Parts: sequence; structure tokens; C-alpha cells
Amino acid sequence: MPRKINLLGKRFYRLVVTGEAGRNKWGSALWACECDCGNVHVVPGGGLLSGATRSCGCLKKELATAWGAARMTTHGMAGTPEYLALGNAYQRCTNPKSRNYKNYGGRGIEFRFSSLGDAVIQVIAAIGSRPAGKTLDRVDNEGHYEAGNLRWATRSEQARNSRLRPNAAGRKGVTLDRRCRNKWIARIKLKGRQIHLGSFVDLDSAARAYDAAAVELHGEYACTNKMLGLLPDEPVRKQPQSVTLFAQEDTYNQLSN
Repeated sequence: MPRKINLLGKRFYRLVVTGEAGRNKWGSALWACECDCGNVHVVPGGGLLSGATRSCGCLKKELATAWGAARMTTHGMAGTPEYLALGNAYQRCTNPKSRNYKNYGGRGIEFRFSSLGDAVIQVIAAIGSRPAGKTLDRVDNEGHYEAGNLRWATRSEQARNSRLRPNAAGRKGVTLDRRCRNKWIARIKLKGRQIHLGSFVDLDSAARAYDAAAVELHGEYACTNKMLGLLPDEPVRKQPQSVTLFAQEDTYNQLSN
């Protein structure tokens, strides 16, 4: 018979263990739990400890409704490309079992619409229906799924807008020159081909070269070091004193004449 672990008084997601409820036919300990919705539910201890059981069943119903299992919606958009795209985004942000949850909800990206129906209506009003060959993309890759931060983009356009992957340079589009260790190389990818932008002594100069090329080649889909907060503001260059003096002298001569 499996050894029983005392779970009394502990919380497991929406369930709080309130008492023992014997054992099932396999000898596993059963626990009576009170759900946040008010229902009482008897659960095997293993289900609580593994995370397989997180509510009395109300959570599953809520997720199913949000995901579109309940198609009795007033907007009439269930099953459309826009509804499916937003439904996938909702899953990535809210469902820990989603394959991509760690890259979205797991790092704080939120789905900021009251419901999928509301999301569909707002998105179509703002950016139109989904064009063929495009999927949902966030303008600010570190921002949330919310009004004003969404657009339709191709896979290649989304790849240009990807967040920074860890590298030795700590800058997007910049790597250390292996042949000359005190220089940095700037490159950008276009149609599957790497374009060499130059070799730079200064790391930030290489990053600025990448940013300029990204804006020129990718336009609104460019994700630059400046946007990611990886570049300091360029220092304001002071006008040389001699030039200032000459300008003042010219002004004086004009006034005198």
C-alpha cells in the first residue's frame, strides 16, 4: 500500500484539502477538497501532487469556453482564421500545458482582451481580416497581446521582429570577429542570405550599423537594438568653439554694416 502524505490544509491551484476520504481500489489516498467555486471534490493525492487535478472541473470548462469549444457566441466568428489565431495566442499566454507557454505566458506575456469574441471584434476593426499567408504578430515583441500592438505578418517578417537571443556581443546582429578579437562584425539576414555590413572597433557602432540596415530593409517590421533598449542615446556633439566664434564675428560684422 502506498505511503500516505499528509496534505490536509494545503492548496493545489483552485483546490484546498479539507479532510481525508479513504482510499480508492488501488490503495491510493483520497482527499476531500473545496474548490474556489464552492464545490467539494474528492481527489487522489497523486493527482494533486502531480498537478493533474487543479479544480473540481470548473477550470476545464472555463478554458474550453474561452478556447471556443462552446460555439454559442454572439459575434459569429468562431472557427474563422482570426478566431483561431487569437485562440492560439490565448493558449500560449494562459495554458501552462501549451508547447509554447514558456516563451509567452511563462515570461510574462499577457492576453489582454476580456474574451476571444471581444478580441476578434477589436482586431478586425483595427487591422482587418487575416490576409492569406500571414499570421498574428506583436509589433513590440516584448509587449502583450492587446489593442494597438498587433498586426498580420508573414513568417519571415515575424522572424525579423524576433527578440534577442543570448550571444557574446549582447547586441542584435553583431558578433565578435574571430580573426581580430578587438573588432565587431555587423551582419543582417535577407531572404536567407547573410549580408556583411562591416567590421567595427566599437560595439555600439556595429549595433547602429545593423539598426540602420534593418530599418532600410525591413521597415515597420525591423527589430532594432535601439527598440530593445540595448543602445544608449547618441551623445550630442558640441559645436567646435572656433566655429562658434566665427559665427559670432560674422553676426557682429553684419549688424555693424
